[in-house]
Amino acid sequence: MMSDEQFEDSFQSQLHEQIRGIAKQFLNEYQIERLDHEEIDPKLSETLYTLIKNEADRQGLYTTPPPTWNSLGVPEYIGYDHVRKIPIWSYKDRAGVEQSEHAIPLHASL
Repeated sequence: MMSDEQFEDSFQSQLHEQIRGIAKQFLNEYQIERLDHEEIDPKLSETLYTLIKNEADRQGLYTTPPPTWNSLGVPEYIGYDHVRKIPIWSYKDRAGVEQSEHAIPLHASL
């Protein structure tokens, strides 16, 4: 799928619904309305976040990583690091030269 298609409202809506479904599954199981509710035990919130994130990862739904200082465009998914439990991305500059050595393994939260 081309990146232009990924940014179309219809596709973004599908992704949102898929993520909401994953979150709702675990929140319902633990009878919790929201992860950020003030009265939720922080340990339980962390557990639920991890369950939701792991299921999203299992389904191939990763948050977009930050770009490197010299990369151009959206990075390309090229694999998964099973030791660090993070996706691996390819970052290219304007000339198509790989810039991954400047990348940091940081991902936004769900």
